[in-house]
Amino acid sequence: MTRWLLFAVAFGWGTSAAEPSFGDRDLQGASIESGFWFKWLASKGKRFAAARDYQKRTAATAQMGALLCDMSRQRSPSFARSKETGMMIHSLAGATAGEEVHQDGAAPDRNESSRPVRVVLDVGAGPLSNLGNRCGSEPVDLLATDALAPEYDHLLALVGLTPRVRTRYCPMEATSKCFARNFFDLVHSANALDHAQDPMAAVRAMVDVAKPGGYVVIICHVRERERQKASGMHQWNLYPLPDGSSWVVEGGNGSAPVNVAQALSGLIDEVHVSATAGVERSNGSAMGLLPKTWEIRARSFQAIMRKMPAAETREMT
Repeated sequence: MTRWLLFAVAFGWGTSAAEPSFGDRDLQGASIESGFWFKWLASKGKRFAAARDYQKRTAATAQMGALLCDMSRQRSPSFARSKETGMMIHSLAGATAGEEVHQDGAAPDRNESSRPVRVVLDVGAGPLSNLGNRCGSEPVDLLATDALAPEYDHLLALVGLTPRVRTRYCPMEATSKCFARNFFDLVHSANALDHAQDPMAAVRAMVDVAKPGGYVVIICHVRERERQKASGMHQWNLYPLPDGSSWVVEGGNGSAPVNVAQALSGLIDEVHVSATAGVERSNGSAMGLLPKTWEIRARSFQAIMRKMPAAETREMT
């Protein structure tokens, strides 16, 4: 019975006509993605060495990372350049934007209780957003979206979880149709953009709904299409430029690579790109003449983009 339920969830059976429909490749990718999350939720993250992440995502309240809290108030983040890689690295010990950097769980008192509540959007959030809903003592109005939200609702029901923020249905490319322009203090997306049908349309839509002067933060694995061999929903390669000045979207359909900073010229006025290195084993030469070796490569990257102030921003096209 459980097997049939999972099969129905993965393929979206029981959803209404207003919910998403997929082509063959999209349907296969959606089933793989839903299957991954079912295993992740059922094992409480332990099957993927993510028990701590599970605890944070399922907690009633959680702190948002200090960097994100600062950017949601349109504070320009401070960066330091790495001599080793030339990439832009955030000064807080290389923490990614979504991580909580205060190990004791307490964020600094920023005396912001009298300020308006921050409104933050997490795009491609999966069944449980990894963003916190508080900045210190101040609540955050967090909204989460995903194209597979109806399937994720089924998964959460199967494992008996009620999320602190329920993910709403909205494809990434339709973000600016699901929400008003210039609405969010901060827009965030982690490990989701390579799933999009049109990543550049998704990025433009995220910039569109950010407030003028607000930040868009995108976190991605490097060249995930290659790493996953174009399986499932991983159909795009995303990677940073070595000097940290921009990042690139590259499809597997023969389309030309797109320099994101250049493509968004006139819409954003700041771009900061940081990479996280990892150790990987190469496959050696195609003929097997060279042995497999260990190499240090960029595993993931974070792109922080600031939308131009209202007086300077041109209309989206």
